[in-house]
Parts: sequence; C-alpha cells; structure tokens
Amino acid sequence: DRLSIASHFVAPARVAAFEDERQDGETFASKSCSISLQPGQGLAGRAFASKGAEFVPDACALSTASFPRLPLAKEFGIRSMGFIFRDGGVYEYGTDQTWKALPEVGTSLDLTAVLRTACEASDACYAMFWAESAGKLSVITHYNTPERLAAIKAERGSAEKTFATLSRATSLSVGQGLIGRVFASKGEEFVPDTSALSADRFPRLQHAKEFGIKSIGAFFCDGGVLEFGSTKKWDSIPKVKIATDLTLQLKAACDKSGACYAMFWAEREGRLSPVAHYNTTARYALCKAKRGDEETFATKSKSIAILVGEALVGRAYAHKDEQFVPDACALTSDQFPRLHIAREFGIRSIGVVPHEGGVLEFGTDEQWLSMPRLKGVLDREAKLKAACDASGAVYALFWKEDGGRLSVVARYNTPVRVWTCKATRGDGETFATKSQTMSMLVGQGLIG
Repeated sequence: DRLSIASHFVAPARVAAFEDERQDGETFASKSCSISLQPGQGLAGRAFASKGAEFVPDACALSTASFPRLPLAKEFGIRSMGFIFRDGGVYEYGTDQTWKALPEVGTSLDLTAVLRTACEASDACYAMFWAESAGKLSVITHYNTPERLAAIKAERGSAEKTFATLSRATSLSVGQGLIGRVFASKGEEFVPDTSALSADRFPRLQHAKEFGIKSIGAFFCDGGVLEFGSTKKWDSIPKVKIATDLTLQLKAACDKSGACYAMFWAEREGRLSPVAHYNTTARYALCKAKRGDEETFATKSKSIAILVGEALVGRAYAHKDEQFVPDACALTSDQFPRLHIAREFGIRSIGVVPHEGGVLEFGTDEQWLSMPRLKGVLDREAKLKAACDASGAVYALFWKEDGGRLSVVARYNTPVRVWTCKATRGDGETFATKSQTMSMLVGQGLIG
C-alpha cells in the first residue's frame, strides 16, 4: 500500500563529484531510499495513481506538500525531474540542469528487456540497439550483463567504460562497417573473430581489442540493428531473433494484464520447457533488492520440464484451452510442481493460454479474481508487428467497426519510429497514436 524505491542508479561522474564534496557517499537517490509514499502522494504517488507521467521543470519551486523530498532536492541541487508509470511501478529520473520538456525514456526501457533477452539466449556479455537518423546509425540503448560489469570493474577498477558505452560515441553511415551493412541489407552478419578484421570493415576494432570482444552477431530488427557479442569465440551466430520477438510479446502480455512476469513454453519430445521469459523491470528490481541476486520466479522456472498433459502448462497445451489459478499457493505440489518456487517469490495468480504452437504463462504477486483476457490482443499485435517486419513499414494499425464507425483498437510502431518522432517533435506522439483519437464513418475516407 506504499511506494518505496526498489533500485536506483546514479551516474558515476555524479557519485565522484559528491564523494569529493561531501565525503559521505550520499546522493539524492540514496537518501530518497528511506522515503515511502502512499499512492497519490507526491509526484511519484500521483504518477502511480494515474498510471501516467509527471514532469517538474524546477523541483525547487514546489512546496513540501506537493513534493515531500523538497529539502533533499535543495540539498543536492536537483532541478528537473520526470516520473513515468511503467512495469507496475514508477520510474523517476532527474538532473541538476533544467529541462524544457520531459525526456522520453519508454522506448529505451522496452529495448533494454529485448537486449537482456538477446544476451540470455546467446550467452553474450553485451547487446546494443542501433537506430538510423539522417543517414547515420548510432546506439540508442545498450545492455551489459551483471557478470560482465563485475569482471570489468575487477580488472579495471571501474565499469564506467565498456565496449558498449564507448560504442555509443560512434556514428556510422548506412553501409559502413558491420552495423551499416546489416542496416542496408536488412539481413544479418556474423564475425567469429574481430581480431581478423581491418579497421575499414570494423571501425570499432580498437575498442573490441581493448575489451577483449571476440565474436559479434548483428541482425536487422524493428527498423534498426541489434548487435550482441562475447569475449568467447563462437563458431556460428546464435539464433536469438525468435527469443527477442517472443520477449516483445511477453512484455505486451504483462502490459495488458498487469502481470509481473510472463513465459513462453515450447514442446519437444513430449515435454514442455520455457524458451523465453520476461520480468517487468519493477519486478526484477524488487527481487534483486530483496534477495541480492538475479533470480526471479521466471528464471528459476527455466530449469523445469513438464510432461504434455500434466499440471497447468501441460493441460493447456494438450487440450488447447486456457487455465487460471487465482491462488497458486493454495494448490498442492502434484497440481503445481513449481509450488515451492511460487511460494519463494510470492506468486499468487497465474494465467495460461495456448499461443503460437506453445503456451504463454503470465502471473502476479497480487490476487486476480478472474483471468485477464489476452489471446485476441496478443494475436492482433503480433500480426501488426509481422506486417511491419515483412514490409519495412514503420507503423501498423487495426481498425474495427462499432455502431457504424471505425476506430483504431490496436497499433504498432517500430521502436526506431518512436525514437525518431521523439527526437524531432519533443513529445511521444506518432502518426499511429494520433490516429487512435479518430473515428471514421463506414464509407468515409480510405479506411471507411
């Protein structure tokens, strides 16, 4: 019933500046960790209650009634702040500078989940997403595995610089280098050994040598290029595209249902096992804060195999029907072999639906009275994404008739399109989002 901080991050340069100035290791973020708010209270509470966003150009101009942490903001010189409801919680981010408008971060949050999946599916140590603007490709989001960051910090004393962070300073022309070629061909490329390349073919060769990056894979994805790599030498490019596509669907399942996790189970030789999973970022941060490790209900379920016809997932697959459990902890271990894992992570309600030849499972640590409806929504969004993938389109819409009028009931924008519109307009609007506010008479306009 109260909001508290599950995880926080402060830029290393900001931490270093306060270490010299204060010598106590405290920051605005670390001091905020002792605060809890009721839904509706303060900026974070209002964003949570409305499931929307809040923007403050100058926090120091607020009152303590509207912003209980005002004394902390003044102490640490925080000016502009943004709050966005996402993944069942609230993301807060801020600066000691003054922003004129709220920076858009949603696309980066969505892509980070995809990059994490790419690393898990391939055993890569990093992943990046490149987007094109005015003929140039640059990194808009990157991810390093926790193990990779720990190794770099142990070796260099700091993990502030990595191959991925240095790559963010690189800009490539379409057709230039590994990434430019993949973008131009809309295909994929594999580099088994970066040291065998020349700087002409791989402009980041020196960075790769510095950080020991051996093998790299890259493929065209959602209007941009997804790159992933390892300090180990791969014989062939790991197949991660299916896993990343599934992750987007699992994220959509969580977004639509309010679930904190989702998994996709596939059958092989009479047994079902998870081939992709997704945890909301808020759930991931909460589990890490409580446990101190990277485990969640979804990750621990990855080691489980279920016979077709057995338990929730097996029955859903065998009978091609939905299964719903309002309280998993009320079941027996015979009915639910993962009961001990559910209890360990506090999972209560679980829904299971047949989907794309396998089974999609989603659940929450809250108790649902009925199962959220997902099947039609997921099928529709998957088809819109497939339409963009097949055609190279940047958006797709599905219009439905009701009472003689047509309106948009589902939409899809490629992540690059969202990012480009935000960069050029300064808001979160696209052609697709604006179209969602319109309705057409049957027979009116192109759609009618």
